[in-house]
Amino acid sequence: MLSEQRRQSILGEVQRSGQVRTKDLSDGFGVSEVTVRSDLEILDRKGLLTKTRGGAVTRTTDSTTAAFARRMQTNLDAKKRIARAALDLFEDNQSVIFDGGSTLMQVAMQLPPLSNVVVAATAMNIVQHLMHRPGLDVHMIGGRVYPDTVST
Repeated sequence: MLSEQRRQSILGEVQRSGQVRTKDLSDGFGVSEVTVRSDLEILDRKGLLTKTRGGAVTRTTDSTTAAFARRMQTNLDAKKRIARAALDLFEDNQSVIFDGGSTLMQVAMQLPPLSNVVVAATAMNIVQHLMHRPGLDVHMIGGRVYPDTVST
């Protein structure tokens, strides 16, 4: 089994059971405990779990943030290209609606200076990114909040 496959299996087990023990993983994969600790350290640095003494546990408090961060990095170059193409559609004195999503977050991050633009958004992270920009009147669209997308 390749190291990346092993790490994915470890992550799956942590997500299923909430915790794993280094010794159990070592026995199960037929690798040393040093190897398992190294895998857990890598997964911890990526924010996918929390390494503990003798094992690891799920990272519940950051799970939504970590998932969105992973989506932000997935196909990043394509998202940036889409965002650059979309920027040509923005003009002064208009109203714009942003839905949630990592591609639209890229659009928000690259938005050029504009004047007298009303922005309505369902995504809290997009609102937070745009709310202090001069020339924008930013509104949050209400409703039920969906934790996976951090939007309404």
